[in-house]
Amino acid sequence: MKLWVCLAILVAAAAAVGQDDLVKDLPGLLFKPNFQTYSGYVNANKDATWKMFYWLFESRNDKDKDPILVWLNGGPGCSSVGGMFEELGPFYVTIDGKNLFENVHSWNQRANVLALESPIGVGFSYSTTVANYTEANDDQTASQNYEALKDFFSRVQKTYGDRDFYLSGESYAGIYIPTLSKLLVNGIMSGDFPNKNFKGAAIGNGFMDVPKLMNSLVLWGNYHGRMSTEDWDTVKSKCSTGGQDVEKYDFSKYFTSDNGMDYYSDGSECGNLTAPMLTLDENMDEYNFYQDCYAGNSAVLPSGARSAKNRGSKGKEQRRRLKRSAGYNINYNNNPADNLWADSTDTQLAYPCWNDDA
Repeated sequence: MKLWVCLAILVAAAAAVGQDDLVKDLPGLLFKPNFQTYSGYVNANKDATWKMFYWLFESRNDKDKDPILVWLNGGPGCSSVGGMFEELGPFYVTIDGKNLFENVHSWNQRANVLALESPIGVGFSYSTTVANYTEANDDQTASQNYEALKDFFSRVQKTYGDRDFYLSGESYAGIYIPTLSKLLVNGIMSGDFPNKNFKGAAIGNGFMDVPKLMNSLVLWGNYHGRMSTEDWDTVKSKCSTGGQDVEKYDFSKYFTSDNGMDYYSDGSECGNLTAPMLTLDENMDEYNFYQDCYAGNSAVLPSGARSAKNRGSKGKEQRRRLKRSAGYNINYNNNPADNLWADSTDTQLAYPCWNDDA
């Protein structure tokens, strides 16, 4: 009898760990979700001095059967919670910053989405022994993510302990995910990692092969009109392809970097011509090159919208998308989701300039 009582207490305690992280109230929420979310901390090292913040969004479809999709923003050092609010999460922030409205295309339509603030020092993740922790490298980050997931499955949310799970992320997650995947496979093979059901990974816009990345940006920029035909002919002439197909040419040899992340011209004529293709002008949407951002406190339907150049307080030319009135003004204090036309997937009526400072 005592044994059964002890087991019951242990089961109840384990369940309580997960329920303690249940989010019971989100200020400014403009809709009633049909799913629950959990947020809190998982231990990112064995002595529990590194606390990694997580936010779990239950699936809207079948939370008891759908897989876990782990999400990691890149950077390095970008917030995965920021990615939830801006990219794939169920809650988007209104432009006045006061409310949360529904993203009907969120990834938790088909999966339980787990966002990790990685590495320690990013977002709400912190060290209990070092204030303002800023040290990070790829191996350490992989280890932190491994330990965090281990703690998540074995202690914090044991309900998902044997659930199929996938890794996903963008940008510098092209480093995070392969290094973490290696640790997961090794941990599963050795019996150290509690969940054996690691099924795969997805990387978008991954920072992986740097020369290929830079070469593709140069070609992509030309194909999308960032350079005139005449200037492109000059590039082919000055970069001395030697008759080689420009599609296969290595432009990256004309770039240099101080940190292995940010690249600029090496001072050569070819480098000076092509380096601008590696970056976007200020206030342009990196996910939609043809869309300038917009500013202002009101907007209208984008039909008839056009670009304009305004000079900011710092004297820089800033491209801003101005919405021209079509007799339909939008009040951002209301739910933006209610102001969208039926076939739109653009929850913020294009790209607000404040995103660049977020």
